[in-house]
Amino acid sequence: NGQMPLSTKQLNIRWEDGIKNFLSNKKLTDSYNLLSSVTDNEIKEEYVRNNIDLTIDYLYINNSNIPDSAIIISEDELLAYYEDNKEDKYLVDEKVKLDYVIYKSLVSEDDTLNYNIEKDSLMSEAFILSDEANYTSFDQALDSYKKTIEDTISVSQALQGFSGIPSEMGNSRKVIRFAFDGDLNMVSTPFEMNNGIAVFRILEKDKESYKPFSEVKESIERILMRDLKAEKAKTMISEFKNTNWSDIANSNDLINLESQSEGKISANYKGIGKSPELEGELSALNEPGDVSGLIKTPTSFAFAKLINRGAIDEEDYEEKYPNIKSQLLLSKRFSGGYNEWLRSRKENIEVEDWRHLIY
Repeated sequence: NGQMPLSTKQLNIRWEDGIKNFLSNKKLTDSYNLLSSVTDNEIKEEYVRNNIDLTIDYLYINNSNIPDSAIIISEDELLAYYEDNKEDKYLVDEKVKLDYVIYKSLVSEDDTLNYNIEKDSLMSEAFILSDEANYTSFDQALDSYKKTIEDTISVSQALQGFSGIPSEMGNSRKVIRFAFDGDLNMVSTPFEMNNGIAVFRILEKDKESYKPFSEVKESIERILMRDLKAEKAKTMISEFKNTNWSDIANSNDLINLESQSEGKISANYKGIGKSPELEGELSALNEPGDVSGLIKTPTSFAFAKLINRGAIDEEDYEEKYPNIKSQLLLSKRFSGGYNEWLRSRKENIEVEDWRHLIY
């Protein structure tokens, strides 16, 4: 008769609401992204960084070349780092251990009518077990209705990332709230999960705590060793900017010199790699003999001296201009626009996070 089955009514309502929300968000996102623009100066800078040839000398030191024996870290420094960072890095969230039984449907969700009928039947069975468990005990109820524990899990109130509920079950704030608001040995009412109807029991509660210092001491030592090596490398090379680089490299095993190295501003250079700071310093070198400021890359510190810099080929620039502009616009639309607007709005509002109270 052309009418949809009554059993699909709620599904259609949810689908329609979802489409409305998606379309409104999509329109807003696309509208803001289309506002992105690039200037001629940005286009020329992009052309220069990828097309102009440079010849440079550079003096550098790799942080990892500093021997461990050159760094001394005291126990007090390790403890100080632990105390300063324990809230952010070493806090162990309050957790609750649960076990549960699950009633899984054998009917495909595509068979909407029979699926909903069976789901109602399973929900009734789960309620009967839950009531029996609260009247006697969870173990007795399991024995009476021939059910077995599906799994034991440990859950936290984490609002981001993994809360402890198995991925096939889907996330559920109702389960989390039951776990943290309930008492030991309390049995839940049935919860509808992605893979069936589940009934949970609270087994244990572990309060918020910190990882012991002894457990994280080695990792702290590695962090401080890395940071202190970088600091020492920076200090060592800083005094050599205006010296004879060949003499320094020949007399110091930790300092390296690359001569007459050719590449683009955006190139990956031997021994130091690439970084936005490196590109910025190389872009600022215009005349032969110009020396950069101290450059930091992810693994090293360096100074660069310009030997030669190619000129802009205006004909080539004009030819590549449209393509560069399109690429920059596309990049801005994917990374900016709506997201930048949303980020700026969030920075100007006061947010109170009450998600942990949502059932």
